[in-house]
Amino acid sequence: MASWPLVVALVAGVWIAGAWTASAPGRPTAGVESRILATGRAQALPEGPVFVSVIELRQTPGATFGPHAHVPGFAYVLEGLETISFAGEPTMELDAGQGGFMGALAIHSHENQGRVPAAVLAAGLLAIGVALSIVSLTRIAARQAVMAVLAGVFIAAGAVALWDPWANNWFFIGVRPEAARGGVMPLPNASRTFESSNLESLPTGPYTETLRLVTVPPGGQATVEREPGPEAFLVLSGQGAIRVDDNASKSLETTQAALAQLGASVQISNPGEDALSLLSFSVVASGEGG
Repeated sequence: MASWPLVVALVAGVWIAGAWTASAPGRPTAGVESRILATGRAQALPEGPVFVSVIELRQTPGATFGPHAHVPGFAYVLEGLETISFAGEPTMELDAGQGGFMGALAIHSHENQGRVPAAVLAAGLLAIGVALSIVSLTRIAARQAVMAVLAGVFIAAGAVALWDPWANNWFFIGVRPEAARGGVMPLPNASRTFESSNLESLPTGPYTETLRLVTVPPGGQATVEREPGPEAFLVLSGQGAIRVDDNASKSLETTQAALAQLGASVQISNPGEDALSLLSFSVVASGEGG
C-alpha cells in the first residue's frame, strides 16, 4: 500500500498538471503537452528568503561527485547517463531527458559510469601512436602513405577524445537560501544557469516539488489561470515568450528562464516554427501539517 506522503505528492502533481490549459488560434487541437518527470516531498524549505537555483554540471567518464547532501531538488539530464547512488537506498539511473528527485540531506553521489568507451578510445590512441613510431622506423615503400593514414586516424580519434561524447551534462534544480546566491560552484566546470528573484508569500510546508517537461507546438499557447505555488520555467530548446500577470511579455531563448510567483497567471507562447520545450519546476504547499 502506498504511503500517505507519496499519495499526497502524486495528487498534488496531478493537480499542478491539471492547472494548465492550452490554446492555439486557428487550430482544432492545441497540441501542448505537459509531462511530470519527477516529484518529491520537502518537509521544509531553507529558513529566511529563498530562491530557485539552476546549476549546470558536466562529468567526464568515470568521474564521481560526492558523497554529499543538500537541499531537496532535482537532477535533469541534458546529455549522457547520470547515476545517482544513495546511502542505503536504490541507485537511480537517469538518461538524457529524464529527471530524478533527491530529498533533503539525503547522502548521495553523482557518477558518470561510462568508463569502458573512454578506456577503449585511450587504448586505441596509444596503439595508433605506437604504430606510427614503428612505421616511421621502417624502410617499406609505402611508408609515407601508411604514416599519412595512421596520422589521419590519430587526429580523428583525438578529436573524438576532445569532444568527449561519453561525458554527461545535467542540471541541479532546487530552492536555496539567499545566502547561497552567487556562491562558489560545486565543481570547477559547473555554471550558474539561473537564479530567480526571492519566492514570495510561501505558505507553511510541507511542500511538493514537481519537475515537468512542457512542450508547446509552433503557434501554440499554454496558460495557467492561477499558480498554486511558485513555478520557474527554463527553455530547453526553441524560442518563446512568457507573460506573467499583466506584465509585458518576455522573450526566452535556450537556457533562459523566468519565475511566476504564487497566485500569478501565466501565458507561454511559441511564435516560432519549431516546437518550444521548457522545463518547469514548481513548489506547492501540500496542505497538511507535520
